Amino acid sequence: MTKKNSIIITLLICLTLAMPTRAAGLSTIAWVVVQEIALDTAIDVVQNLFKETVKPEEVAKLRQRVSQLETQLSQHQKQSSSKEFKQIKQLLTGLNQIINVMGKRLDSVEKRVSKLENQLALLRESLLSIQTTAIAEEPVNNLGFKINFLYRSKGQGDFLPITQNTVLYSLDHYKIVIEAMETSYIYLFQQDSAGQIVRLFPMKSFAGVTLNNENPMQAQQKYYLPAKTKSFKLDRTLGTETFYFTATRQPDLVLENFYEAIERARKNKQPNLVLQAEFTQTLNFEPKVPFLDEIVDDDVSPMQMKNLRVV
Repeated sequence: MTKKNSIIITLLICLTLAMPTRAAGLSTIAWVVVQEIALDTAIDVVQNLFKETVKPEEVAKLRQRVSQLETQLSQHQKQSSSKEFKQIKQLLTGLNQIINVMGKRLDSVEKRVSKLENQLALLRESLLSIQTTAIAEEPVNNLGFKINFLYRSKGQGDFLPITQNTVLYSLDHYKIVIEAMETSYIYLFQQDSAGQIVRLFPMKSFAGVTLNNENPMQAQQKYYLPAKTKSFKLDRTLGTETFYFTATRQPDLVLENFYEAIERARKNKQPNLVLQAEFTQTLNFEPKVPFLDEIVDDDVSPMQMKNLRVV
């Protein structure tokens, strides 16, 4: 055998050995692309769901995209036993249900949302699961954080911790201190006895006070809500105040778009109690502790502020 023939045979053997690996690599890449397209489609469905008006052609286009995704998914049956495959399949089922509702109620966010019931909570869960799986190279633990609610009676004296048996009264001042163990997207909402919801974090401003409390919340840094030297003040409305707190490793697109729809309706002086009721259902969290009127300056010394700590 000549040296040239030997080189050719060796090259052919190398190519033969490499081809299955390359094919497997292409299959993996194709599957990753399907996951990315599914996420992009879901984001567009969510954004259109909470628009004031949806055009029929927009609904038709979304339905076509989901149909194409279902075809692409069928081409990856080898992945059918995987967690990711099941997540995408569940997501597409939810998207189809939402698109069907959108097609029947084009001109009202409230009408659309009222017909979805638990489907929004399931969509939110699917989206967060897929996003977490996509960015994680290994199994992830639950997010860790520390949160402390503090108050001062009528704005006087030292800050005291709010415990399970604490009762707050009108004009009491309170603040919240949060520390995340890793960089996270934090969402904190307060609901009064009339069902009105206010987002406390993230919050750019409130009642004319600039706060710039933005996501993501950086790891192992204390965040004072509304600010280190300011507090919320309860108004004179009596009743139970409920806080909803959730933390994720990526933006919670359903919650963000949902709350924007509530704020838009509130600004336009449109009925939104149904929206707010469905919003708390979508949060799917038990109340953590028992409406604020304004933000006030804290009349405390630097030493008192230094002694505030997260527990």
